[in-house]
Amino acid sequence: MATKGDDLGSLEGALNAAMKAMKDGLEDTIKSAGTGGLVTAVRETPVDEGPARSSWIVTVGAPSSETRAAFVPGKKQVKGESAIAAAAIAAGKAVIACFKIESKQPLTIVNNQDYIVLLDQGASSQSPEGMSDKAEARILEDILKGLIRSIPDKINRAILRS
Repeated sequence: MATKGDDLGSLEGALNAAMKAMKDGLEDTIKSAGTGGLVTAVRETPVDEGPARSSWIVTVGAPSSETRAAFVPGKKQVKGESAIAAAAIAAGKAVIACFKIESKQPLTIVNNQDYIVLLDQGASSQSPEGMSDKAEARILEDILKGLIRSIPDKINRAILRS
């Protein structure tokens, strides 16, 4: 026969499972949104010699003040564009994978090339303005998807398992 204490223990277990699932779901959502924003920013950045595309830098904590040289150097990039994008995305994903919500540190994505604002305003004939707006929109979209779909599913599964 179940007692009141058993019911409370069961409730406590379900609440703990739900809290862990919520934390894990939020962490996964932030990682997914960060990855989506990074990929969008990198792919939308026009390429001539490559430093602007290579300089999307992800950190956990304070934003980077660094810039990068092109991952694949050369003028008038054609074949190197995808290699530069792949290298910049891989470098960012490696940092994103280390993000932990317990650290209470923000996940940041920055580009410190002095001409990045001009590129974002459409100074390059290769790309229309607004690459940062597209990246921001992708991040918000991924966060909303995570909050609406992913996190509630994780919580429900956790409660059913407890």
